[in-house]
Amino acid sequence: MAVFQKIRDNSLLSLIVIGGGLFLFIIGDSFKSGPSSSEENVGEFDGMEITQKAYDDYLKKMLYVDGVSNKASFTDQERQQNNNRAWSMLLVEKIFEKEAASNGIEVTPLEVEEMMAGENLSPFYVYNLFNGQENYQRIRAELASHPEDYANRKYTNRSYAEGEMLKDVGVFYRKREKLLTLLKHSFFTTTSEAKNLYEKKYTKKSIDLATVPYYLVPDSLVEVNDAEIRDFYNKNKGKYKVYNSSKKVIFGAYNIEPTAEDDSLILADAKDIVTDFSQDDNEESFIRSYSDVPFDGAYYKKGSGLATELDNVLFDKGKGFVYGPYQGYNEGNKTYNVAKVMDVQMMADSAKVKHILLTPFELIENLVASKGQQQPTQEEINDLWKTFESLVDSVTAELDNGKSFASVAKTYSKDSVSAVKGGDLGWIQEKSQAYAPAFLDSVFLENSSQSTYKKVRVNQQNGMYYYHVVAVSEMGKKAKKVKVGVVTKSVLPSEETKEDYYNKLSQVAMAINAGGDLIALKDSFDYYIDSAIVQPQQYLLNDLKGARSVVKWAFNEDSKGESKVFDLDRKYIVAIAVDADEAGYKAWDNETVKGEIENKVKKQKKAAYIAEKLGELTAEQLAKISELFPGATRTSLNDVVVNDGVANLAHEGALTGAVAALGDGAVSNVIVGLDAAYYVKVNSSSKAEVTADSNFDIEKTALKERTNNYIDYLLQEIITDKIGMEDNRQVLQ
Repeated sequence: MAVFQKIRDNSLLSLIVIGGGLFLFIIGDSFKSGPSSSEENVGEFDGMEITQKAYDDYLKKMLYVDGVSNKASFTDQERQQNNNRAWSMLLVEKIFEKEAASNGIEVTPLEVEEMMAGENLSPFYVYNLFNGQENYQRIRAELASHPEDYANRKYTNRSYAEGEMLKDVGVFYRKREKLLTLLKHSFFTTTSEAKNLYEKKYTKKSIDLATVPYYLVPDSLVEVNDAEIRDFYNKNKGKYKVYNSSKKVIFGAYNIEPTAEDDSLILADAKDIVTDFSQDDNEESFIRSYSDVPFDGAYYKKGSGLATELDNVLFDKGKGFVYGPYQGYNEGNKTYNVAKVMDVQMMADSAKVKHILLTPFELIENLVASKGQQQPTQEEINDLWKTFESLVDSVTAELDNGKSFASVAKTYSKDSVSAVKGGDLGWIQEKSQAYAPAFLDSVFLENSSQSTYKKVRVNQQNGMYYYHVVAVSEMGKKAKKVKVGVVTKSVLPSEETKEDYYNKLSQVAMAINAGGDLIALKDSFDYYIDSAIVQPQQYLLNDLKGARSVVKWAFNEDSKGESKVFDLDRKYIVAIAVDADEAGYKAWDNETVKGEIENKVKKQKKAAYIAEKLGELTAEQLAKISELFPGATRTSLNDVVVNDGVANLAHEGALTGAVAALGDGAVSNVIVGLDAAYYVKVNSSSKAEVTADSNFDIEKTALKERTNNYIDYLLQEIITDKIGMEDNRQVLQ
């Protein structure tokens, strides 16, 4: 049976109208971004195997659409989140693709053209393929004439493959939209249901509420046996389903800390640096070679960001002065530092600036467009840069020949915002994040004046560069600033120290493999014990970084009955792995399950004990509840909204239902709550007024919105429970 038919058959969806609440990044089939790590299967879905390669490609596509594919690194938590999200999205895509095909839903080439440049625009294309409204409006007319060129770099500033992939994403969005619209009309909210909600929202009751907390009944009065636990388990077995197997990893750990000898060695190294640093004229290169912290290069005035110790020492010293070693901290590590005054300047914090921005991007776009899907030759690339340099020279020549800066900026500058103002940027700050460092240096470090301009080259990655032609008309108030170079040496454990820790845990691992006990060995080797329940696709082991190798090992056959030492970011751990839960259902006598059920059955039996002791309560007896059952309380409540239940007790669903069901003057039987047993007497009701002219549109909308809140959960439930899915992502790196 098709997936969407299963949704239609699901009793939980009897009132549901599918809306826009399901937000999914669904990506096409063919965007390649590097070799696959493996053809090994990571799972199976609805009879279809999912290979490592298919999964890797999908993850890369997802990260590209998210705009983070070029991120240098991800934390373990981000990796785990990304992998879980990609897995879920991949499965959901397969559902939608299969259902769209079976229902005859497609997106035609003409419809794609309409989505790109017609009246029925795709917002995804505008913002993701064509780089936003401003660029889209610039290219829209030309694109409408040649929609087949949508992947052209002059439209997208992306490669052909990227443009194709994003086009496919948009097609799938439209296909998904059609399918959800079809599904939406498979369900409807009746007027009767909306009327029922309306009455609950506007009907109020005055009640007497008796509360008998469970702690008033001693546990000794309610014994729970295994038969009762098994009976509860069998009636509620679905609550104890396990979708993925798990392991319990128990580990002993050492925090690898530097010794006093390690500290002394780093201090001695810092002292040696003082002499070399003072004699080296290329301070930036020296810092990049010897420091554990990147070169800063910023200028500071007193009290504006330098370490307090440097702030107190350096501002009355001249260029070349060296100070240190002095202590500090970096990322939680103790450091020894040596600082040198690299420069002293009287500098302004702000300046009034105008510029002409000259870029090679239009030349690049034209070259790429002329080549189609072929790569430009090196000779063509060299000619492009020669053309660009000639263009820059011709612009500065016009300034040299007396043409006004404003007119040249209006004609040539690629900064469209400032160009219309003659290149005027207004006042900019010395530490502005909006401009490249080379641009700021040209303004604030070279004493620019109104009568000059400067040609400033800004280098980018991969050999790209562009130019600013900069003129400064006015400088702000100047103050003394120093440029300080700092060599930082972190006090870290030496290789000898780490080897000593490793050897200790290796002895523990050997002892465990010979039949020893991890916990019993703790006192002899002085490590701390911790544990975690993990599933195959996890990257995290409590707060330990780099623990993916431990999780993979735990699910490997080699981990059975064996122990192993792992090096995890300043920690060594020795671990053992034991079975926690297999996929399927947790056993009724599982320690956690049995304890949870026993607690629930106890509450039921305590409620029954309370009911038996109190008997059938009358309104008069309810008023004297504390006399009948010492410790119980009675409260009179007015204007209790039927739909909302008793204030502060909204989590007690059985109580809310009883208040809604009882008529005036009626007293409930015992109500088994989560925290207490309850009795309710309804004194009076103020019913919602319903006439032939009553409008229930708000209630119908609310019921539809309620559906959207359930969609993600229900779809995932269908994927994991109804379809048949195997998740073997322990093979992930």
